[in-house]
Amino acid sequence: MWYFDRNAVVIGAFALAVAIGYTPDAMAARSSSSSKPMLSLKSDVTSVQEGGTVLLSWASASVTNCTASGAWSGSQPTSGTFNTPPLKVDSTYTLTCQSSRGKVQRSVLIDVVPAPTTTSSGSTTTSTTTSGTTTTTVTPRLALQASASAVKTGESVTLSWTGEAVSNCQASGSWTGSRATSGSEVRSQLTTSQSYTLTCDSATGQVVAMTSVQVWSGGTEITWSPPTQNDDGTPLTDLAAYRIYVGTISRNYYQQVDVTSAAVTKYFLDLLPGEYYIAMSALDAEGNESALSNEVRKLVQ
Repeated sequence: MWYFDRNAVVIGAFALAVAIGYTPDAMAARSSSSSKPMLSLKSDVTSVQEGGTVLLSWASASVTNCTASGAWSGSQPTSGTFNTPPLKVDSTYTLTCQSSRGKVQRSVLIDVVPAPTTTSSGSTTTSTTTSGTTTTTVTPRLALQASASAVKTGESVTLSWTGEAVSNCQASGSWTGSRATSGSEVRSQLTTSQSYTLTCDSATGQVVAMTSVQVWSGGTEITWSPPTQNDDGTPLTDLAAYRIYVGTISRNYYQQVDVTSAAVTKYFLDLLPGEYYIAMSALDAEGNESALSNEVRKLVQ
């Protein structure tokens, strides 16, 4: 049984007690015979403008030996994050992990959108150069984007911009100074929401591009009552820790958090605004993990 209490999600003692309800021997047997491998892989965006970067994140349970393929390669930890290089074409990132039940594989596809053919200020005027008898028309163009539209406090974003038929570019707003007509720049340790403007000169006047990044310091707190007994009614004496699973799709979790003390009964999850699905498991002193508890849905605003 669970209920919402303003910003807190409460997972009831009964549901969690059922989840942990094994003797140590039974837990070990269940873990070895029926522990279901889980793997989630997600990106902070599914579409990015040419030259932009993407943040991948993944989490797992009951898997080992993860290997990246597709647009990335090499061994990867069973959970983590990865910042892609600037993307030029559509890219598929695949992660394959081993488990006692065989391979588990997840993929994400990132669509790369060609740079726009018009300026962000909507100008339709052109500059003209002549070579022999051929006239080439070039439209001033400037595009600016961030790798993410929202991040947590202390995280970073990468700004990427491209310009054509422009010069003398100046940054303003949350960044300042001269910039090349095309490039990228990492903005680190963000603590407040940011607004970035880039203004360049062209043969027909100034061209302006802007983007913004929301910096979020919120989240939600979950609380629970620890289980006290096994299914057979005997006291549960070796409860050691908890594991919290978080995802944006029901039963598809991309993040896991280990709570390493059985004495803890609440935890604050630092989450961006959005809808989340949360479940928990319990672990005994030998590291055997119970089945997942009931799943709760939480809207972080």
